[in-house]
Amino acid sequence: MSHKLVSLKPISQEDAHALLPIWSDPVVTKWTRYSILLSLSEVKARIKQLEQTKHASR
Repeated sequence: MSHKLVSLKPISQEDAHALLPIWSDPVVTKWTRYSILLSLSEVKARIKQLEQTKHASR
């Protein structure tokens, strides 16, 4: 999905470095159903889980 101001794409492993500061922030994660992630390997595992869930729901 894209617009001249916003472009959305599925989360991928390439996004792990960008997501770590977000998914490790307690101010952010208190509003989600997920726990805080503290390492890049945890973020990559969460992305893999989300990718598998996406494929399973098709």
